[in-house]
Amino acid sequence: MDVVGLKLQNGMDIICKNLQDLGNTYRMEKAVAITVTQTEKGPNMGFLPLTFFAVDSKDGMDIEELSKHHVLFPYTPNDDISRGYREFASGLAVPKKPTIIT
Repeated sequence: MDVVGLKLQNGMDIICKNLQDLGNTYRMEKAVAITVTQTEKGPNMGFLPLTFFAVDSKDGMDIEELSKHHVLFPYTPNDDISRGYREFASGLAVPKKPTIIT
């Protein structure tokens, strides 16, 4: 799954998969917004639907056309965000990379 982030002009970050460049617009699958909240343990990242009113929006929306006029830049999300997005979008827990402790 190819995970891509988009920084929008309004400050929102969108994470999606299978971003396609269609010239003046983007097409994407399972797009969600990133949210950061403060907890007792510190900042916590989560994913929100782009809208709560669309059918099947809780797992991410397929967007046929998003004008590039609204996008500042696309980016590759860091590993933690990509892993969290894959878990959110698929419903399956993705194991962290194994490490060797010496």
